[in-house]
Amino acid sequence: MNRIRTADVRSYRSRIPNGTLQDMRDVVVAVEDLRCAYGDFEAVRGVSFEVCRGELFALLGTNGAGKTTTMETVEGHRAPTGGRVRVLGADPFRQRAAVRRSAGIMLQHSGFAGDLTVLESAGCGST
Repeated sequence: MNRIRTADVRSYRSRIPNGTLQDMRDVVVAVEDLRCAYGDFEAVRGVSFEVCRGELFALLGTNGAGKTTTMETVEGHRAPTGGRVRVLGADPFRQRAAVRRSAGIMLQHSGFAGDLTVLESAGCGST
């Protein structure tokens, strides 16, 4: 079974509107030596990466590589077995409310109907 390794993590450094590379020192997600285990099975072993403000980041890998487990940990849905995860400077598992106020996640598939306009989709969440 494949597991995520640091070499498997790839990111694309996007350009901000004025066409220059953004300031890469503004780290909003920091993952250091992440380890996640299910019992004796270590699904994620030693993953490290950073995502900077405004950066487009993709986590790619084969089925079973540990991508979902990594993202669940970054989102705060599970505690890491080892390593350190910070989102906007906070621990997403222990400080979930603080992180969720300022962070949003778009999964591979959204729950919106394909025939709705953006305005109609935005109206779905309003009261």
